[in-house]
Amino acid sequence: MRDHLRALFISLHVIFVLVLAFPQPGAFMHEKQWRRPDVQAAFGSVSQALGVVGAELSPAEVQAIAWEGGSIWQRGRRRTVKHLQFYVKYCGVKQGWSMFANVPQKSGRLEIEIEQGGFWEPIYISQDPAHDWRGAELRQERLRGYISDFSWRRRKGTFPRFVEALGLRAAADFPDATRLRARMRTLHFPDPATLRETGAVRVGEPYFETTVHLSEWR
Repeated sequence: MRDHLRALFISLHVIFVLVLAFPQPGAFMHEKQWRRPDVQAAFGSVSQALGVVGAELSPAEVQAIAWEGGSIWQRGRRRTVKHLQFYVKYCGVKQGWSMFANVPQKSGRLEIEIEQGGFWEPIYISQDPAHDWRGAELRQERLRGYISDFSWRRRKGTFPRFVEALGLRAAADFPDATRLRARMRTLHFPDPATLRETGAVRVGEPYFETTVHLSEWR
């Protein structure tokens, strides 16, 4: 009997979590989000892909179909999931944010430099193996999520405190360095065809640049 009850619970758990895992458009189902250049470009790409197989739909028509389909899906999901909220609450399986709503065309990367002998030199550039100071720490799951907010130009007020924490570590790792400078830099992603051809991502303007004196921690 106990084994049967255990099997029943496991089966229901799998079913409930599967239903809860159905994609949720959520905050993305707003006209402001759909007017973003990267989203409009995505509708254009879908329109071109459909044209290749003989389905002639303009980007505006693709957008209208996506909006209607997304609205129907969201209403259906909401009605289904509301009956499982008790399970979400007591088992702690809620996810409060949407994943991969669309592919962005712009992001940001973290860059860190130190000043030694009057010259600045890079010690960390995100995704650059040649400049990977404290890379294991900066790629740690929770810290990576924190830095990700900076790539979206959020949490601007916390960036100076983040740089101070970097300075504390750099003061120990580089005893001859006088200052540390950190910034985020915008990355512009081309369309897939261009990226396949060139393999290059355009590096844009810096933002959130902050400098600290390492003598404060010595």
